Amino acid sequence: MVVAKAAKTKRKTGSGKSRVPEGRVATPAGQTKPRPTVSVVLTTYNHARYIAEALDSIIGQSRRPDEIIVVNDGSTDETASIVERFVRHGVQLITRENGGPSRAFNQGAALATGEHLVVFSGDDVMTKDSVALRADTLAAGHCDFVCSPPVWIGGDGRELGGAEHPPLFPHFEELRPAEMFARLYYAGNFVCAPSVAMTRAAWAAAGPFHPELFQLQDYALWLRASGQGMRFRCLGEPCVRYRWHGGNLSGAGSGLRSDMELEAVWLDAPRDVGRAILMEVLFGKSLAELETPMSDDDLAMLVRAKHQSPVVRQHGRGEIQAAFQVPERALRLAEGVF
Repeated sequence: MVVAKAAKTKRKTGSGKSRVPEGRVATPAGQTKPRPTVSVVLTTYNHARYIAEALDSIIGQSRRPDEIIVVNDGSTDETASIVERFVRHGVQLITRENGGPSRAFNQGAALATGEHLVVFSGDDVMTKDSVALRADTLAAGHCDFVCSPPVWIGGDGRELGGAEHPPLFPHFEELRPAEMFARLYYAGNFVCAPSVAMTRAAWAAAGPFHPELFQLQDYALWLRASGQGMRFRCLGEPCVRYRWHGGNLSGAGSGLRSDMELEAVWLDAPRDVGRAILMEVLFGKSLAELETPMSDDDLAMLVRAKHQSPVVRQHGRGEIQAAFQVPERALRLAEGVF
């Protein structure tokens, strides 16, 4: 592993009696308190064509992040040498052997010191107020994750029309954690990963990314987080220009690896869900606190049995059939369901 350390830079501040010092936020009483620090963790693999634009968009933020960590996941092109030119702007470069985006982000997040973490990729572009909008939203304390719909762009940077990209990542109203989990689990991913920022506490509780997932590690994290009761907020204003091109990992949605990862995520996800959320997903909000003899494992298999995927649904039904072969568990299920 090779780490290029960022050079320390001084920031100039303007004058004015009413100015809140940089790095602090105003309170209703007019006092100030430290502003939560923000770390951007950017993972990249063979993004020589795009990485300079991605870094320029971070450095040029209206609210510049406190830390910018680039994890070069074994690129074989000129990505690393391009990033090295940004070290003087405060960018930290970590070069590692290729191990996939999950391991790369996990390594960067482990080194990051910010109270908020921003997920980013070397082929995307931040909008001007991207960090400020998300940092302010997290600092308000009403959510654990914040995201936005993206502006879709092509490999050449041109904005794409609706017919030129998949119908993914729409704006959504704030959902209760059980609603968020159910929608993610039964309808699929609708959260754009490079638009996401999260609190350090949320990452510590729901992370890290599963190291063996290369395409759906973000989806698995959203499921774990919502299943543990964490809240997501989707901003109305786009925070990222999401590049859609042949090199996208997510572009291989119909590939064998993606299908295998998807089934693995769906089968595993209910294991990490809190009991109250499992109850609400199965029986609705009004019955979420209902006392039942069923165990968490019983509830999880019922959640799987409702899935639209034939593989996952059959797995869940197979679990139910096996459970009814055990007298004590069969009685518990009968009492709980009927």
